[in-house]
Amino acid sequence: LDVNMINLAFSLNSLGRYTESLDLLEEVIDFCKTHTCDKNKDPDVYYALGYGYLNQAMQTEAYEAFKRSTELAKALDNTRAYCSGLVMMGRCEIQNNNLQLAQAHLVEAQKLADQKRYKRTLKDAYEQLSVLYEKQGLLEKSLEMNKRFILIKDSLFNETLANNLKELQVEVTRKQGQRIIDEKEDEIARGRLISLLTGAVSLLTIGLSFSLFVNLRNNRNMKVKLQAEVASKTKSLQTSNDKLAQVNEKLHQ
Repeated sequence: LDVNMINLAFSLNSLGRYTESLDLLEEVIDFCKTHTCDKNKDPDVYYALGYGYLNQAMQTEAYEAFKRSTELAKALDNTRAYCSGLVMMGRCEIQNNNLQLAQAHLVEAQKLADQKRYKRTLKDAYEQLSVLYEKQGLLEKSLEMNKRFILIKDSLFNETLANNLKELQVEVTRKQGQRIIDEKEDEIARGRLISLLTGAVSLLTIGLSFSLFVNLRNNRNMKVKLQAEVASKTKSLQTSNDKLAQVNEKLHQ
């Protein structure tokens, strides 16, 4: 339940529905006080909470939530969540004009993200460092961080584009394969239908042939019987004629 609610809260944040997200996350925190929840998700809960607060201009609450997320991530040895929390803490410190603290958080996050190759977190760190150095009047450093930010942003975009194209290619290949399979299945089905029809026609032909054979045989037997009966009648008639001729002959005598 807590995982689904957390995912929903992130979705609400991405849609700009921060009040609903905050209400849901507070519900998650209260729920997990009396139920067994996945502690590995705690940094995500407080990160999403901080993000919601930050976009509601609640700076103090946002900072405390990001700080809590970072502490929990460190305790869980979740380096990625730790880096993300440091970046957001640095962002809050910039907005609060605590530039030294902001620099400490962002430089640590940048080094760790670079070491672990967390590109998205590194992108965010470069972006905030560019803003920080500009506020400090270090324009050359600000431009360098902005240049790195743009390069890694373009790299991530190209990776996303490449992944999308790869997924599209896989989907097209899958559909082509499915179409070929469907055509083969149709062909097999047609072949089976033709075989069934051929078998039916063959059986019908055999049946008709047998029926004709039986009829012909019956007709032949009938013909033989008729011929025998005609012969019998003819012989009987001949006998009667002979007797009649003998009677006539006696009468004439």
